[in-house]
Amino acid sequence: MNESYKDTFENAMDSHDHETLIVYKDQFNRGFEVPLTIEHEDKTYRFRMIILYDPGLFARKRRTLENCIQKTKTAFDQLNLRLNKYKLKTYESIEKACVAILKKHHTQDYFQYTINNDPIITYKNKKRGRPAANAEKIAITTDCVKLSFKQKYFENALYRCGYYPLFTNKTQDSLTIQDAMMAYKGQYKIEHTYRPSEGPYKLEPIYLHTPERIESLLLLFKIALQMVVLIEITARKTIRQRDKGLNNFMPNRKDIRNPKTEYLLCKFEYIVQGHMRLPNGNTYGFVSELNSLQQDILAILQVPAQCYSYEYLFDTQ
Repeated sequence: MNESYKDTFENAMDSHDHETLIVYKDQFNRGFEVPLTIEHEDKTYRFRMIILYDPGLFARKRRTLENCIQKTKTAFDQLNLRLNKYKLKTYESIEKACVAILKKHHTQDYFQYTINNDPIITYKNKKRGRPAANAEKIAITTDCVKLSFKQKYFENALYRCGYYPLFTNKTQDSLTIQDAMMAYKGQYKIEHTYRPSEGPYKLEPIYLHTPERIESLLLLFKIALQMVVLIEITARKTIRQRDKGLNNFMPNRKDIRNPKTEYLLCKFEYIVQGHMRLPNGNTYGFVSELNSLQQDILAILQVPAQCYSYEYLFDTQ
């Protein structure tokens, strides 16, 4: 969280006295708001910080936090078994290992450790090999790391789990808390449209020198991304209506009901269009014959069968 509004968020969590219930998908979300003022370059900007609670987010964050706590305890137990061995023979090296464990699992606020270097003293033979009856022995001091759990900090973190802030400069009349929550939850539609640009259709650097050409290319790219999403929506809608998925679409899987656009288009990768010269001198055009899977894909995309023909696709006369 940005430090510029972290204090405002924490103070609001500690001092607010009521929340507004919001019904969403057969469950109750809730939220409240506080004013937020940000100073930047001698200018004052006034916002509304809307703090919302999501039960699903709470469950996910709590599960993540509990997993990190458990992994930290397990790591310290394993560390105690390795003390005084390898690179863990000095106080500094042991402390460095403890700090690394807490940093790795992001649990610095929930644990406190102490390193004791004189809890257990054992003896071993001074020389290697089978010891004699009167063999000389030397004392070994075994270090021990004691870990204490800060229950208060853990409960405070659980209290904040599930809350997230939104910011707006609109007034309460033009944007209520519920409207702000719905607008935020609706952003997945936009993200879903542009997700392919970060994945299989990764956008390459554009070496165009004029803003007009860049805008034109981005417009075409946006149209292509929208087509990708429309293909997926149409396919899944048709599959849902007919209650039958695609078979032989993915290896060892049947009745696939959520196909992705790139995999649908990949099935037409080896479709070809060609010409044959007949004995009478005329030219005959043709396209590849579709197999049963390709025909089924066109059916769920609501493409009429007559649209897949040489005359429809290439004959311009």
